[in-house]
Amino acid sequence: MVRIVQEPCNYAKAAGWIFAVSFLAGFLARPTHGQVTFDRLVNSDKEPSNWLTYSGDYSGKRFSSLDRVQLRAAALQPPIAV
Repeated sequence: MVRIVQEPCNYAKAAGWIFAVSFLAGFLARPTHGQVTFDRLVNSDKEPSNWLTYSGDYSGKRFSSLDRVQLRAAALQPPIAV
């Protein structure tokens, strides 16, 4: 027969672990400052040459509204199969 003995809870040790975990979580969850401000993201339609989000802007059109392409820049792009 196996007898299981449970040790009494060490509240100081448990409180120390809770403090350490909460401190680490708070440290890792601090706000980060990106290179693009919120105002630039909201007004990204005013900067058509800069794609500030994955879809270009918040409307998600995924195309550029530029009407001119520089031939020099287009010649450097590799062909893409569609």
